[in-house]
Amino acid sequence: MDDRDSFRISRNTAANGACRGDRFKKIISLHTPHHVRGWKAVERQTVLSPLRRQMSASRSTKIKTVTHWGSVALFALFAAVPWTAPHAETMGQWVIQDTEIQRTLETLATPIFRAAGLEPSAVRIHLVKDHSVNAFVKDGQNVFLSTGLVMRTKHADQLIGVIAHETGHIAGAHLPRTRKALRHAKGIYALSQTFAMVTMLPLGAPAVGFAGQIIGQAKALGSLIEYRRSQEMMADAAALTYLERSGQSARGLLTFFETLRQREELNSRPRGARGSTPVVAGILQCRFASGLYGSGVSTHPQTSDRIELVRHHVAVSNTSSAVVPAKLRTRFRRLQAKLHALFQPPQRIFARYPDTDVSVAARYARAIAHSRRVDLPRAMAELDSLIVERPDDPYFHELKGKILFENAQLAGAIRAYETAVRLMPEAPLLRLGLAAAQIETVEPVLNARAIDHLRAALRADKGNPAVWYRLSVASGRAGLFGLSALASAERALLRGRPAEARWQAERALKKLPDGSQDAHRAEGILLVTKRTKRE
Repeated sequence: MDDRDSFRISRNTAANGACRGDRFKKIISLHTPHHVRGWKAVERQTVLSPLRRQMSASRSTKIKTVTHWGSVALFALFAAVPWTAPHAETMGQWVIQDTEIQRTLETLATPIFRAAGLEPSAVRIHLVKDHSVNAFVKDGQNVFLSTGLVMRTKHADQLIGVIAHETGHIAGAHLPRTRKALRHAKGIYALSQTFAMVTMLPLGAPAVGFAGQIIGQAKALGSLIEYRRSQEMMADAAALTYLERSGQSARGLLTFFETLRQREELNSRPRGARGSTPVVAGILQCRFASGLYGSGVSTHPQTSDRIELVRHHVAVSNTSSAVVPAKLRTRFRRLQAKLHALFQPPQRIFARYPDTDVSVAARYARAIAHSRRVDLPRAMAELDSLIVERPDDPYFHELKGKILFENAQLAGAIRAYETAVRLMPEAPLLRLGLAAAQIETVEPVLNARAIDHLRAALRADKGNPAVWYRLSVASGRAGLFGLSALASAERALLRGRPAEARWQAERALKKLPDGSQDAHRAEGILLVTKRTKRE
């Protein structure tokens, strides 16, 4: 699967957040139901060896153990700050792009951002395909939410409370400050490593050196954990302030923390008594196993303390009785229904949303589930009933266009997409879907229209490799080989392939008119790739 699909699928390494080490490899779009099949996360686990096993080994083994424990300590430090470690391995994530989902999340978050004094358009919200209940911030004003979090929150106000907490990290500039704390902790660790090597080799005292190393690691990790906990408490307090300023209740955050505590209690039971409850992970509650710390060390305050803080605020706040508007609650239920339908087996969707449920969210979910089972008649029946009731909803027409496109009914797909674009012309993903269907007809007139839609999509978002790929194909078919090479260069640059981008840009410059805007873009790509090569 690559970015030749008609929706966004491109290489990205934006997120480095889950303390479990989940690895997801691409940006995806939820535009094609069959794309959601077969995604797998490659999980890596680091297990710490028991201290007594190391102490009973031979001298040569103990010397080697220094390196082993060094990697363990670095892992512990990076796990403690999953969203700030500057030298930690950058882990790609499946970052989902869908117009309806993105706009719903932005609507939920905008009042919080404004209450924090942030410009809403400057803060990016990313939805990551991850089954754990997780949220974190990274690289400036970027908030990452997991699908597990969005799907498991019971009410919209719970998700709003989590967003408010993450906004507290951004407004409080916790990322750069935590990087400084991390450097301090790594300095302590480096001193302990040096002490261990000096005492083990020249002085011949491996036990003393090993003990000093362990103490140094514990000191470094302990200082970092305490710093992180203080930041989390400040983020909680900031979240309450933002909720109050925006006229929203903190009851959602309170119920979320209460649910979090219940999950912690389940996860603390013996494995056989837990059932299949997923481990709560991430910036809301991140733990890592360690033989030195028994059952694990949390980088966050005790959940009971957080509950007490929020409960006190709810008792005295003037906005505790505020409720999320009905229209926004409806949009949130649709968002959850869409995610359930895309990421859960169809049979589970039919159980969750039986035919007796005629709500908009239920029919929406069943339409997606039927399309994933390639049951076109039933999918169209559910979708057409929604369109009859709400003919001005662009997302229903978008979904119809996608389903028809997948079933090679290009004429119907184009009509549905044209309606969606007419209702929401500023949405680049809708134009991308329409252009993909038009290109597949291999008709020159429709191919020319596709180029116009792709250029319009790029004016709104130049960072989508799938748009550049489609533009490359459509331009090549139209005989615009300079534009085709430029689009290929842009796509290669976004996918982290500077050599290919440089080659395509050189090809583009040979065919584009001198002094044109496209020629200037090709020259810019050459400058960027040459600088990257020197570095």
